[in-house]
Amino acid sequence: MSLSDKIEADKIQLFFEASHQRVFWPSDFIGILRRYKSAWNVPRRVGIDEFAEWILKNSSMQLVELKSPHYDSIKRYVWGKDVAAETIALSTKRGCYLSHGSALWAHGLGGSEQQIYVNHEQREKPPNDSNLTQEAIDRAFQNQPRHTKSIYKLGECAITILNGKNTNRRGVKRINAPGTGALDVTSLERTLIDVAVRPQYAGGVCRVLDAFIATRDRISVPRLARDLEALDYTYPYHQAIGFYLKCAGYSAKDQRLFSRISTHFDFYLCYGMSKPLLDPEWRVYYPSDLRERSGSRAAER
Repeated sequence: MSLSDKIEADKIQLFFEASHQRVFWPSDFIGILRRYKSAWNVPRRVGIDEFAEWILKNSSMQLVELKSPHYDSIKRYVWGKDVAAETIALSTKRGCYLSHGSALWAHGLGGSEQQIYVNHEQREKPPNDSNLTQEAIDRAFQNQPRHTKSIYKLGECAITILNGKNTNRRGVKRINAPGTGALDVTSLERTLIDVAVRPQYAGGVCRVLDAFIATRDRISVPRLARDLEALDYTYPYHQAIGFYLKCAGYSAKDQRLFSRISTHFDFYLCYGMSKPLLDPEWRVYYPSDLRERSGSRAAER
């Protein structure tokens, strides 16, 4: 009698079909097999590795490997062929969530499904007590931005894992994105902050401005201000956000939520700009091609 004649495949099928989980870490998957091995009538002589191989050959379970040129590959067991790449991406780290460009996509604000960003929060660190200086800001933002090497390929998709600051998952919620089911994603307000802080993970400052324009009637600006205050950045990102609000045509009342915060320094919209222009109101340097774009896009609204 073959192994397939002994194992109760129908029970295995029903178990995984009934589970809300579609992606399993190897430790999760092996733990399930050990727990239900007897209930599924698997002979004692059959080891866990052999049983796992049998399931891969005789069910809808598949082993997916995410590969990186810089790190060891990530292996996940996936039930079914219709599991969205975003769902698999969210399994790369415990507790991670879609952010930046992928959060824009999940909220219907454009972006590419083939470029997926997930945020994995670092452990909480002591507050930064160093004094900010204009010289330090100028020196930092004259350089090109740092890019993470934690990028993995999944078919045609590139999954970028960002090690973000600890926020206790502020502004993260579950939403139903197009064709994917429920996903952990940053709120619109938190997303706008994230892309203003790291525009390179959203397609650049022009895409960030587009997002501010598109969400003008969808967000709570007071919540945006509260979230930014809670995130407690060292750099004066309130100036960058105030500048975006102005360019996107937000009201003077909305802008005052950020202008009332002290402005002691000239700041930069992004890193490594060549011959940027300075907005005297917000004391923000911005790319020269953003001026014409901001006027034309805001006028469309």
